[in-house]
Amino acid sequence: MSRKIFASLLNPFSVVDNDIGATGRQQRQASERFPGIVRSSRLILYDELQFRNWEGKKLLLGLAASFSLPDLYLADLLNEHAQEDSSLPNFVFNLGLLADFSELSSFYPGHRFKYVQPPIAGLFNRSLVQWVATGSHARSQVLEYVGHRVSGNQLVADLRDLTPAFFGNED
Repeated sequence: MSRKIFASLLNPFSVVDNDIGATGRQQRQASERFPGIVRSSRLILYDELQFRNWEGKKLLLGLAASFSLPDLYLADLLNEHAQEDSSLPNFVFNLGLLADFSELSSFYPGHRFKYVQPPIAGLFNRSLVQWVATGSHARSQVLEYVGHRVSGNQLVADLRDLTPAFFGNED
């Protein structure tokens, strides 16, 4: 099993049980470290100008990088896929950095979100939005794109019985 560079940001086995506040610190650190992890991966940290000027098809994925292990695991799967097939650029951003969700309409033109369930995924051809999905449906769309034959709900269910080995720890 390959190392989970994104999911490791929220590794529950790295939090000391007796340390009140450790989870909050881990979440803040995940948000702070997310851009660097993206830059060291095959994914592309969202930059509005670069995204708008990119010709052809592209995927845009908004993740809850500071609190959603399923979102980060999805980023790992997308990164693994990009190592094998880099024909479709995969842009990602941290939803936690938005001041409020009304800003999403600038990421996904023509779409208004009454509520947001992370992640948010959209497939674009040049500047035209082909589809946008949120939550489990977004996970399912991205999983289908990377060739995994599981649903977004199954991905979440698979994370329920984690072991340290999932994160590359041997203990």
